[in-house]
Amino acid sequence: MILQYDPSTDSLCIRLVEGESASSKEVASGIVLGFDERGRVMDIAVKDASTFADLSRLEVSALPTANVILSETVLRERDVAYQVGLQPREVRAVVTDALEKAFIEASRLTEQEQAGLAAWILEEIAAERRWETAFADSADMLAQLADQALTEHRHGKTQVLDPDQL
Repeated sequence: MILQYDPSTDSLCIRLVEGESASSKEVASGIVLGFDERGRVMDIAVKDASTFADLSRLEVSALPTANVILSETVLRERDVAYQVGLQPREVRAVVTDALEKAFIEASRLTEQEQAGLAAWILEEIAAERRWETAFADSADMLAQLADQALTEHRHGKTQVLDPDQL
């Protein structure tokens, strides 16, 4: 099942199965059902969707799914538990095929193994952010040290290093 919203037309499509509808019928004002060639409902289209529902929130409850894919979705930090020090702001979450496969495999682990894996992933992300910040902050210092080394070399204050004499 896929929920797809188009903000340019304020339309929401709930695709129950893949494929193109063979026919459609407006069953209520702004609600159109799409049918396959055998008359089964394939999708539900909602025109002026924001007048029908609060589109700022999606709650999934008790669906027997193996995975949930967030694709090209804008999430807000207040709605998602980030543990890696992000500031409140919009972030774009795109789950790649590789990450989706990893999530599916991880979902087969025990709860304890999943908790350990999640903690490790979050720590790795936090460590990467700390490294990026430290490296960005040290760029000016590295440039100053490089300038100092070049100046000393130009003034003859350096020696040629012979690796055989180390």
